[in-house]
Amino acid sequence: MTDIAIRTFAPQRLLAFVTRSPDIQFMGAWKGLHGALGAQGITTTTPSFLAVFEASALDGPQSMATYAAAVVAPDGKSGAAPLVELSVPGGRYATYLYVGGYEGMGQAWGGFTAALMAAGHPLALQRPCLERYLNDPAVTPPAELRTELCVPIADE
Repeated sequence: MTDIAIRTFAPQRLLAFVTRSPDIQFMGAWKGLHGALGAQGITTTTPSFLAVFEASALDGPQSMATYAAAVVAPDGKSGAAPLVELSVPGGRYATYLYVGGYEGMGQAWGGFTAALMAAGHPLALQRPCLERYLNDPAVTPPAELRTELCVPIADE
């Protein structure tokens, strides 16, 4: 895996449906987010969806971790329960563009994190890891789904 890029992200304000469990319920979080957005009349466009999670979630299903299915908050919009507002601080991230179905994400994360460790990038895990969904799974064939995997690294 040689396609690691270093990018700087601006701070982001998100609306999120948050779960915390040792066995992250990805689909439940996404159903919760979409249900709450629809019920509250909040509309968004692709690519504004992302997952936000603690690095401990990469340790496997036995780890207790917070996972948030989120959307970039539209200007002037705030959500009500069960949505919460999250602020993701800006900073430098090592990123990898994964192309393919979501069932391959675990393997992609494994290769990406191994490559980061081998390259000696200094991690900054006080900030969350991100998955940025760059196209819409409702209209995109699984083999063409594009997801940017993002791990925070130390600022220079």
